[in-house]
Amino acid sequence: MNAAEKGDRFPGDAPALLLLESIYRHADDCIVVLDRDFRYLRVNRAYADVCARRIEEFSGRRLFDLYPSPLIEEFRRVVETRIPYAAFDHPFPFSGHPEWGETYWDLSLIPVLDDADEPVSLLLFTLRDVTQRHRALQALRDSDARYRTIFEDATTAIALADAETGELRDINRAMERLVGWSRVELLGRPHWVLHPPLQNCRTSSPGFSRHRWTADGQLIETQVLTRRGDVVDVEIKASSLQCNGRRILVGFFSDITERKRQERELRRQATHDSLTGLANRLLAEEQTARLLAPPQDSDRRVAMLLIDLDRFKIVNDGLGHAVGDALLQELGARLDVAARSGDVVARLGGDEFMIVMRDTPGEVATDFGNHLLETIKQPIRVGAHELTMTASLGIASYPQDGANFAEMYRNADTAMYCAKARGRNRLEHYSPEMNRRTAERLDLEGDLRRALERQELVLHYQPKVRLQDGSVVGAEALVRWSHPTRGMVSPMEFIPLAEETGLIVPIGQWVIESACAQIRDWMAAGLPEVSVAVNLSALQFQSRNLPRQIARALDANGLSARCLELEVTESVAMAAPEESIRTLAELKTVGVRIWLDDFGTGYSSLAYLKRFPIDGLKIDRSFVDSIATDPNDATIARMVIALARELKMQVVAEGVETWEQYSFLSRARCDAMQGYLFSESILAEDFARLLTQGRRLAVPAPGSGRERNMDPLAG
Repeated sequence: MNAAEKGDRFPGDAPALLLLESIYRHADDCIVVLDRDFRYLRVNRAYADVCARRIEEFSGRRLFDLYPSPLIEEFRRVVETRIPYAAFDHPFPFSGHPEWGETYWDLSLIPVLDDADEPVSLLLFTLRDVTQRHRALQALRDSDARYRTIFEDATTAIALADAETGELRDINRAMERLVGWSRVELLGRPHWVLHPPLQNCRTSSPGFSRHRWTADGQLIETQVLTRRGDVVDVEIKASSLQCNGRRILVGFFSDITERKRQERELRRQATHDSLTGLANRLLAEEQTARLLAPPQDSDRRVAMLLIDLDRFKIVNDGLGHAVGDALLQELGARLDVAARSGDVVARLGGDEFMIVMRDTPGEVATDFGNHLLETIKQPIRVGAHELTMTASLGIASYPQDGANFAEMYRNADTAMYCAKARGRNRLEHYSPEMNRRTAERLDLEGDLRRALERQELVLHYQPKVRLQDGSVVGAEALVRWSHPTRGMVSPMEFIPLAEETGLIVPIGQWVIESACAQIRDWMAAGLPEVSVAVNLSALQFQSRNLPRQIARALDANGLSARCLELEVTESVAMAAPEESIRTLAELKTVGVRIWLDDFGTGYSSLAYLKRFPIDGLKIDRSFVDSIATDPNDATIARMVIALARELKMQVVAEGVETWEQYSFLSRARCDAMQGYLFSESILAEDFARLLTQGRRLAVPAPGSGRERNMDPLAG
């Protein structure tokens, strides 16, 4: 024991005792002197106040009277072992102050030793009220528990990091679920390991600043990298706090993956066609602008191909929008596959598509355009329908045909419409001359709309001649337009225009009604009954009202159904063969005869041909032109005639202009012919005179001068 403990530092016993007495009396702590039997020898005022007793009341009493037995046992061990006892935050309800409730104390019991470290018959017992400290600590523990509960159970992912070092100090369970790492695995590591590789460098560069945590409360959209290597879109809001002298960043992470997915989907919807998934016009314009953006001295060549399907409206109206949509999806996919990587492929709306090709001179664009036309022509099966489509394609090239998207599109559109006007299923390169023709075409369209009202349309009739005896077995009604200032307008000009604008429907109905009225007039004049064939346009053929319209026209003129024949081109019938079978069957219920026109130019299969309820085939003039000189065309013509005979159908050859053609077809046993060799298309009164003269046309001998190559559209 050192000198301070022995008390020999005091100058004498009296001052030391006075000092101890002063401490004893005035100390805030409770001080009690006990004998070895735990009887009170001395208590100070603080202890008496705590026990709510007078000091003299303790005389002769034992400590056992106030303290529970477990504590007394600890005190006895002090006597036995001479080892002091201390207890901290010990709960004890003092009966003298029930209003205090449970209080907490630091206790100590110290054996008093002499100079030889031997115990004397005294024990020093002290008490210190630490209730406020205990409650403060408990409040702190409760606060920490609440914090941990809130922190751990929060649905928002939370991470704490040192603001200076970036080391992660804590993460909650939601953060563990978000990144797939445990708290133990992440604590002590820098917080930027949570970000993808391009974001996990610790830098203050502007490009990275938006990925770092800031304590200004701003929302930062970034990404975190999960343990599995997945990237998750998150939104971070960070704040800071001081903890043990360190500035701590608190990051609140919200998983915005679904929101970002929806945003991307909205952006995709804004820039892509919802039906085909291709770029829409907006995106196509942006992408084209980038292709046209190199330096002015660049030798870049860009080609814009504008593709418009031919007669798509027929499929869409006739078979329904579901079939039309499926058709557009398939064609869009074909165009996307055909295009090169880096080219722009877009659907601009309706049945119009666009491909913009980078680094493409005009001749390459032409080859690719022809490839596209062949690709589009391949049959497409949609449910029970097998469809064959064609397209018209216009090409504009940069820089000669336009310096920007708008100019190139306008000129490609002009070229595309020229391709339609020239027969469809073809491509045209833009030329400035087309603008003049486009303006003329618009004027012609306006005149055509008024032609029916002004009665400018007239029917001509081309006789059909039976080969056996040269007798006239009927006629084909051909519409002609007598324009008041233009004169006779070629059908090559106005028929495609009428089909494109939809005017072909009222014109076609006028042809049916006018032909029936003319047959009635001939018969009223005493001429023999004759059958007249009219051509059905694609739009007419798809009309649900067509059978009723034909029946009404026959009834209105008092004609039998055998007076009217209908001609449907092979391409129209094969556009939707199953639907065509139903339409043809409905027309047959009216009683009219039906011919498959331009046979050999389309994609008819024998399976469909035998199912079509038709009466005959018409050999297209493209084969007739060269049957006397081209062995292949001659073979095709013979096969068509033989096929028709096997199917119990009749055959008519159109466009017969030479004696050699006539001779070949006669030997092949063709049933009938029409063409300039016998007669060009003539007015109704001229055809009436022909009927009056006996309905026979003599076949000119070779070299008689009748072998002329006239209007190629006749017949």
